[in-house]
Amino acid sequence: MKKFLGSFLSAVILICLITTLPVFAADENSSEHRTITVQFPGMGGKVHTWDFPYSDDYFRHPANEFSNELARATLGLSFSAFQSTKQPLKLQYKTYLKKAGFKDIYAFGYDEETSKDSLAGVIGWKQIDDFILIAATPRGQGYEKEWAGNLEVGDEERHVGFNHGAKILEEQLKNYMDSHGLSGKVKLWLGGFSRAAAVSNLTAADMIDSGRFEDVFAYLFGVPRTTKATELKYDSGIFNICGKNDPVPKIPLESWGYNRYGQTMYTPTMEADSNYPNMVTLATYVSLKISGEPFNYNPELNYQIQLILEFLNEMFPSSKEYAEQFQDVIMTVWTEANPERMLNILAEVADQMAKLDERRANSSKIFIDYISMIASQHMMEDSKQIRDGYWNPDLSIAENTLYEHLPVTYLCWVFSNVPETELYYTTGFTRRLSVFGDVDVEIWNDDIYIKGIDRTGNAIFKEGFEGNNIFDLMKDPESYSHYLQSVSLLQYLHCKQPNHIS
Repeated sequence: MKKFLGSFLSAVILICLITTLPVFAADENSSEHRTITVQFPGMGGKVHTWDFPYSDDYFRHPANEFSNELARATLGLSFSAFQSTKQPLKLQYKTYLKKAGFKDIYAFGYDEETSKDSLAGVIGWKQIDDFILIAATPRGQGYEKEWAGNLEVGDEERHVGFNHGAKILEEQLKNYMDSHGLSGKVKLWLGGFSRAAAVSNLTAADMIDSGRFEDVFAYLFGVPRTTKATELKYDSGIFNICGKNDPVPKIPLESWGYNRYGQTMYTPTMEADSNYPNMVTLATYVSLKISGEPFNYNPELNYQIQLILEFLNEMFPSSKEYAEQFQDVIMTVWTEANPERMLNILAEVADQMAKLDERRANSSKIFIDYISMIASQHMMEDSKQIRDGYWNPDLSIAENTLYEHLPVTYLCWVFSNVPETELYYTTGFTRRLSVFGDVDVEIWNDDIYIKGIDRTGNAIFKEGFEGNNIFDLMKDPESYSHYLQSVSLLQYLHCKQPNHIS
């Protein structure tokens, strides 16, 4: 009996001790998959909401293994750091992290006046199993005068403005960890959209190099190019999700030597993906759930923006020439953070440039005329782009021009049910070719005939080029990439019957 009582009392004491011990991961239901609703500024001055996932399980896997669920979660984290300057939308930075179980949520920079050298963002931490997870993301929308920092490219190894923002974020991370005594096994989760993505891209590379973190998970969206470094840490856990026709990831120009750290993955586009009609249907389903509006795309405008970038490269073939002859002028003219003035600002800058040689002066005049033509489309109710359903007259000129860079566009793709192998295609380059007249078109990869279409829209078959050629191409990723783009090209030509193909 005494032995039984002793065992019974020991069990009671043990239960009491267990119930009074502090709880870490379990206290926050760490393994639970959650859905967190975040508001974000949408098109036409509207406020949209979307349900984003979160689970601690995302961070129990190696950082260099891509996870679309973590991409979706990071988009929610990134959106929560947005600031709205027009819509009646309160700050959301605590919404996502608090419901995801993070504590000591700290926001910096939101109450400060913006400048080209300012940065705002949010940081939080939580305990998961035997490690600490720190989450951080800068503000990627509503940052006003920080626009000038986006234009401060310079001629160094890193984009000067983005690198300045990265140093601010890194200092905030260091101070945050020191003030909360966070040490030992620590993992870092970084998000970011647009400018914030560029800042986080550089920060992620620096934090990996520091060796301070067990893992760095960086999922970034609409990422501008950030560095001329040749070692880009492709297996490091940095994933840059970009739209192929989003103009922001095309800046600074690749011809100037710029790239970005980590692996860049591209969402679909009509010009390069043969299965685009099916994929855009799935993106439209998401868009209808968000706003009731179908997903929009504008191949004509994509081409026009590409020509603008080519003009820029024509006038300034290197970052040194840009920094010396263009950078100060555009930073001075861009005195207000108003995307509505984007096209006008470009024309004003081109008009104000001094000391241009004859070639650049002529390019500048052509550039101004071309910008004016694009801007006038917004005023033309009978515009072909409007009739074709590409230009939405109910949206502003900035929303039409930058549609590929809008947060909602990325949300539609990331939350579509397009299989990952199709959704994130790794080729970002497309080129439009003009074909005039009643002609046949054939596509060749060196001496291998791939596909063709005659002037009536029928396929062209060549003896000796059927059968195993496609399988031979599949052995070489670059050749197979050319094949897929060629198939898309011919389908586009057959469906649209234009006088140009992409």
